[in-house]
Amino acid sequence: MTNPAESYDVFLSSAAADRGVAMVVRRAIEDRGLSVFSAENLKVGAPSEDVIRSAMADARVFVAVLSRLSMNSPSIAIELGAAMAWGKAIYLLLEGIGPAELPSALLRYRSIPASKLADAIKEIEKSIEPVTVEQAGVLSELYAAVGVPTDQLANRPSALDQLTHRFNKRLGSSFSPERVLQELIRLRKRGGLPKLNRKTG
Repeated sequence: MTNPAESYDVFLSSAAADRGVAMVVRRAIEDRGLSVFSAENLKVGAPSEDVIRSAMADARVFVAVLSRLSMNSPSIAIELGAAMAWGKAIYLLLEGIGPAELPSALLRYRSIPASKLADAIKEIEKSIEPVTVEQAGVLSELYAAVGVPTDQLANRPSALDQLTHRFNKRLGSSFSPERVLQELIRLRKRGGLPKLNRKTG
């Protein structure tokens, strides 16, 4: 059953042509104890935009299955663009193609052959280790100090970099700006961030 408020570890994007591969990928990820959102979560004939948007916003990692039949898929391109906007960690699983065959716009992302799925899942697991209570508390405190809403941080890299630098310096960590934004979004959805005083400018 699809629950719009459910939290997922992985948002799995695929075209209909790669449905079989995507199902194998989904099962392998779930076998590692991670939760996955994919087309299989959607009910036939039911409105899907809000469900997809919510799942994308809260997922920690975006994974796309790409083949010769799907690497130029408009639907995957749209979901990839949303993942970029949300600051997600992005992985491309390549089925029957190599990185050199990808469109130039996709070369910036981590690509892994689908035949090395186990290695890909290990990387995904490392990228989604949950923040500690202490880390969440510091993020919340620094978010209030910086004073920029989560929906604006992605478009204000200097503010996000400042928040990330202060967070890492304080805790001796090495979070990327994308990871910090991701965790802030998750905290916001769970009511774990303070309300900001509206400022102009």
